Amino acid sequence: FFSLRGTMSGQDSQASQSGDQMEQLDNIVIIDGLPAVPKEKYDKLYALIKKISNAFGCATQTFELCQDDAGATTGFAFVEYKDKAEAERAITKMHGQSLDKKHVFAVCLFSDWLKFKDIPEEYSEPKEEEYQPEENLMCWLLDESAREQYIVRHNEETEVWWNDPMVLGKQTTVEKRKGWTDIIARWSPLGTYMATFHQQGVQIWGGPEFKVLGRFTHTNVQLIDFSPKEKFLVTWYNNLTVWDVKTKSRLRIFPGGPTAEHGWPVFKWSHDEAYLAKITEDNIHIFDSSTMKLVQPDPKKATTLFIPRVRAFDWSPSENIISYWVPEDGDKPARVVLTRLVKNKHGNIEFEQVTQKNLFRVVDIKMHWQSQGEFMCVKVDRFSKSSKNKEKVTNFELFRMKAKQIAVDVVELTEEVIAFAWEPKGVRFAVIHGDNPQRYNLSFYTMGSPKTGQVKLLKSFPKKSANHLFWSPRGTHIVVAGLKSFNGILEFWNVQELELTGGGEHFMCTDVEWDPSGRYVATSVSWYRHQMENGYTLWTFQGKQYLSLSREKFTQFLWRPRPASVLDDKRVKAIQKGLKDRAAKYQEEEKAFERMEADNLSRMRKEKMEQFKKFCKETKEQMAPLTQRRRQQRGKWTGWNSEDESCYRTVEELVEETISFEEEVLGPA
Repeated sequence: FFSLRGTMSGQDSQASQSGDQMEQLDNIVIIDGLPAVPKEKYDKLYALIKKISNAFGCATQTFELCQDDAGATTGFAFVEYKDKAEAERAITKMHGQSLDKKHVFAVCLFSDWLKFKDIPEEYSEPKEEEYQPEENLMCWLLDESAREQYIVRHNEETEVWWNDPMVLGKQTTVEKRKGWTDIIARWSPLGTYMATFHQQGVQIWGGPEFKVLGRFTHTNVQLIDFSPKEKFLVTWYNNLTVWDVKTKSRLRIFPGGPTAEHGWPVFKWSHDEAYLAKITEDNIHIFDSSTMKLVQPDPKKATTLFIPRVRAFDWSPSENIISYWVPEDGDKPARVVLTRLVKNKHGNIEFEQVTQKNLFRVVDIKMHWQSQGEFMCVKVDRFSKSSKNKEKVTNFELFRMKAKQIAVDVVELTEEVIAFAWEPKGVRFAVIHGDNPQRYNLSFYTMGSPKTGQVKLLKSFPKKSANHLFWSPRGTHIVVAGLKSFNGILEFWNVQELELTGGGEHFMCTDVEWDPSGRYVATSVSWYRHQMENGYTLWTFQGKQYLSLSREKFTQFLWRPRPASVLDDKRVKAIQKGLKDRAAKYQEEEKAFERMEADNLSRMRKEKMEQFKKFCKETKEQMAPLTQRRRQQRGKWTGWNSEDESCYRTVEELVEETISFEEEVLGPA
């Protein structure tokens, strides 16, 4: 009976305890409490029990009554079902049911029986284990200078560095290893872990010495994604696997992977990690992260939201609200819908539509949430209503999530929109637009008050060599970059004052990334896109370059993220108000640090000069016994016997030599 007799005898008991083998036995059920009958009545009892098993609505694949050596039944049976879900359904229906007054069914999973069969009858006190302190996974946040860390990858080297802009452009290595990862490295969203890729799967590292904290087996893994609070990890190659980061346990395997239409990540997480969702044709499937089971408002439908022709969806960054859009269908307009997940009094999930916007003549839609979920921009590319040539225009449908009944402001641009970006933790947004591919326009807008404000154009700046927008994570400052065809032109803006604070160029630049504090910007040229000029440059938020390094086969630069501040908004505002008072103190500390560094440099140069003088003196002392002999030898041939090189004169003689001579007589023209 599917190779279980050896397991019953104990010969494979240790192997059966492994996680993978347990999962293979999850569809097998033990039924105890059956009558023990002689061999002659076996067939009759077999038919009766199988009939009862099937009568509970769960189709069995294999059924066997266990017998002793004489052929009599032993009072229990094994039943194999299609999968674990069928087996659990059978247990729920059959356990505790009576065959007659003397025989009551006791039903359980075979894998559960294996777990508990070896528990000793007598309780023994567990041995007290010696306390082992855990790694401080937040150690980099305790740096006295509040420095940032970053990863650099080049050739086969993976390096973690401190950012030290004040130490005369020098950087300090935290960790440096060759072959640390096979492909790339990734930080988790809060910076707690660094993930590396290997043929066998993913490893996560952390702590002061970057020790291994966990392994996740997924052969040839290509892509990973952490949940927002780092509780879960999703890995992909041939299938999607969801892991618990702390226990390192596999929670569920899903078929499929990224597609050309939807890309990576396949699963999108709610802000609180309570749900993960993915889109398929005509459906949005939402799963409860605590059970990894599909949320089914209607038990008859194997989906969460059945939405014919749905194209894309996204979660709000601050609430369990999903936004999605559906294209036009005949006379039916395109729709942008916001719906909220709520639990009713029975604990079941229901969907409550928040708002809906109908749109006409739609070509494409992109949805952009502001980082705090106060606004959502729906970028609508559509055909102009008045144009006979079907010219395209772009509308920004701006949803105010905090306003009563969710008011919607509209901004229309007749020019092509190249880039759009919300200000993090702010009310402004930036747009690059224009029809001239050599010179675009840059515009800044404000939404005003989240509840009652009105959208307003702050200012437009024409003729910019730019096609990408990179806001500081703290807001206020933005890098307007011209990548690809613009060859790395950079502008640093203070949007509060609407002024250009600095500019520069990083030739062939492919990537721009702000550090989490909003103080520094990294630009880099990846070997994956260009095989020359590889390396990275670091800038201040005002556009002042302070470090530039070239690295052969440079492929990656990543700032280490930081967790959110533990201070509330009131405390943050109080600190911001007192910054002017603290500025003098900080400036004095910086000057003292600069003086200390200058003194260290001067002392280092003086020490090297002293070492050089000492070397010269020792060399002269070593050469002194040979001086007379050297003078005699030189004087013998040249007439000079001085050790001073300035006493010598150089004589140059010009010697001409004919290598070859050829004479050719030319005839008359």
